Amino acid sequence: MPHQIDSRISATELLYAVTEQELNTLCEVAASFFQVHCCMVKIRDGGHFRIKGSSGTPEALPEPGTHYCLQVMENREPLLISELMLNEAGATGNAVVAAYAGYPLCVENQPVGVFCLTDQRPHPDFQEAGFRANLARFSALAAAVLTAAYLRMRAAARPDIFRHSPFGMLVWHMGPVMRITYVSDQARTLLGDDLFISATDSGFLSLLTPDDALAYQRILSHHRAPDTAEQELTFQLKDKPVWISQFSYPEYDTNGHLQSVYCYLLNATAQKAVEQQLERARLEMYVRLDSVAIGTWSYDPQTEIRRVSPRMAEILGFPAEELRIAQRDWVALMHPDDRAYVSAATQEELQNRQRFPHEKPRLRSVEYRIRNRDGVYIWVQSGGAFIESIDTPGRFVLLGSYIDITARKQAESALNERRTLLNIIQQAQQQFMLNRDLHAAFDLMLSQLLTLLQCSLGCIALVRKDPSGRLDYYLSAVLDVFGEHPHPALNGPARTSAGLESENLLSELVREGRAMYFNSPAVAQTGFPEGMPQPENYLGIPVFFNGELTGLLALANRSQGFSNETIELLSPVVLSLGALIHTRDEEEKRMQTEAQLARLAVTDTLTGILNRRGFFEKTTDFLALFRRYGTPSTMAIIDIDFFKRVNDRYGHTTGDEVLRSVAATLDSGVRDTDVVARFGGEEFVILFAATGIEQIQNVMERIRVAVASVSYEAPGRKDEFFVTISAGLAQLTTEENTVDKWIAAADVALYQAKEQGRNRVVCFMSGGAGFS
Repeated sequence: MPHQIDSRISATELLYAVTEQELNTLCEVAASFFQVHCCMVKIRDGGHFRIKGSSGTPEALPEPGTHYCLQVMENREPLLISELMLNEAGATGNAVVAAYAGYPLCVENQPVGVFCLTDQRPHPDFQEAGFRANLARFSALAAAVLTAAYLRMRAAARPDIFRHSPFGMLVWHMGPVMRITYVSDQARTLLGDDLFISATDSGFLSLLTPDDALAYQRILSHHRAPDTAEQELTFQLKDKPVWISQFSYPEYDTNGHLQSVYCYLLNATAQKAVEQQLERARLEMYVRLDSVAIGTWSYDPQTEIRRVSPRMAEILGFPAEELRIAQRDWVALMHPDDRAYVSAATQEELQNRQRFPHEKPRLRSVEYRIRNRDGVYIWVQSGGAFIESIDTPGRFVLLGSYIDITARKQAESALNERRTLLNIIQQAQQQFMLNRDLHAAFDLMLSQLLTLLQCSLGCIALVRKDPSGRLDYYLSAVLDVFGEHPHPALNGPARTSAGLESENLLSELVREGRAMYFNSPAVAQTGFPEGMPQPENYLGIPVFFNGELTGLLALANRSQGFSNETIELLSPVVLSLGALIHTRDEEEKRMQTEAQLARLAVTDTLTGILNRRGFFEKTTDFLALFRRYGTPSTMAIIDIDFFKRVNDRYGHTTGDEVLRSVAATLDSGVRDTDVVARFGGEEFVILFAATGIEQIQNVMERIRVAVASVSYEAPGRKDEFFVTISAGLAQLTTEENTVDKWIAAADVALYQAKEQGRNRVVCFMSGGAGFS
């Protein structure tokens, strides 16, 4: 099926995909070109903007600059302000933002960030005719860098799923000339070392025979049309006796333009040899039928009697003598699905012969299934023609011959099953690529496997090690076609852990570590886990990756039972299951590492609380609540009194212990909804959520007393000492309505606390009301 690129671009993935070096260089050139103090590339991540490239001082864009960036993204239009009004200008320290210019950055037609310029002086040139065009050019360059990084990330992520797959993979990238951008190891093995990344279509087609090269070229051209379906092609290499089956799937962007073509390759040499043998056998069969009848028969429509030769009777399991049987009994031996087809063909030929009695008899051939004496259906090819009776003119008798084609039909069925299996694997991998949901991919694969193999029950389980190192399995996908026996995994997203304490078929499969099957319930010593239907027959296959057991595949209740051939047929599915599980495991490890790195980036390593960066990220939420609902919040800036004396007198090791102790006291004295951070050095900050300054003053007094009550003793010294803190409080108000103003108010209160003798809490009263 044609696939459209997922429009939900993850800002977190984009941040990790882009390196800052090239964006920093671009920002430096832009800042110099436009003669501004600061140029930035900002990526929006949730409710925050993260600087990914900059020149100058990024901190020079406080509120309301962030508001302008949000406006640029939401409107998808550039915003040019040559001179901010005094009440709009933002400031950090002594730096005032007096001019702002922002341009939206889009990747795959989706806004992801802003390219912005700021300066401490007005810029009338922002309104000049050529300024917008030049800003658009620089923004386009920045967007091109982001898009290239995003496409590199996607190109690297998608083939990773197929790296351990039993199928080879090629990725063609759309352009004026189609180019190969990815070749898996399996594909390189199939095609040889002559194929390299960036090979053009003409270079690749030179590896194929002339006829196959034309067919391949037609498929690539066909995919350029919008919304084309997947294509299948079997081609031969020019200089090797190798046949390859390819399934190609186009990928389009949100506008329906072709971006890439993903080609999955399978070595079809053995399959082609079987097909060629079948074709030769078919030709030989027709030649032999012309000379000798393998099994002959006759049918008289008036008497409704069919006579079958001894050879055909023997094929059906009857004594090797002529068999005389009523037509209705012969029809009863046919497979129910074939009766109407054969009857219609017979009637059509009889009517044509009666209508044109003087024409040469026409040979008609049909293929159908018929049940032998053991109750097993075999395939026969029946060819015959209506011949006019010599004794009775105008009366026609159907004469013909049979040949047993069961072996050919079984071979064709096996080939079709393998093609279907390849499609099942591709769809499951595609499902996993779209939403990274391993369980959804398992559900899809299991449902289609049950349909293909005509089973009514199956499950897929993950195998994991518990903390003690013992293997345990977890049911990830369970499907009961008849649905008579509900199981927890059938009724919702919850996945069931079924430990090895209970003896059942799956726990036995984990212990044995090898494929096993039975075709009679009397043979089974155990059954499925509690709550699942018990099988009439069963096949269990362990899933390994690099020698490690990672999963289980179990199928049951198949009408024709299981065999070693079934295990061999499912080997590509088992390999793909192992690759999917491994890919998901690696992705989870990567996500855990990224999450840990993200936590470390906002955590103070000495005290374990938030650092300055983490504090500023949290303030955005407090400001949003205040602006939307008027929710009051209070900030406390805390400073350890005379901390330098502690370091000078007792050493930095003891000073670090004091910092950790004070941080722990602050953290234990507040609620889970409050935020405690180390602002720098011996200075800390607390954000009290949804609480006014009057209530917080009492809380801070308790914390101040708690800090002062902790005694310390330096190593090697017997004298103990105590520390105190000073704190300044400020409430978020309509006047102190930005982070900088809020911090400044609390800082002024802290200064007053120190001026009044330290070891105290002072509140900043808004509106010039003084201090409390």
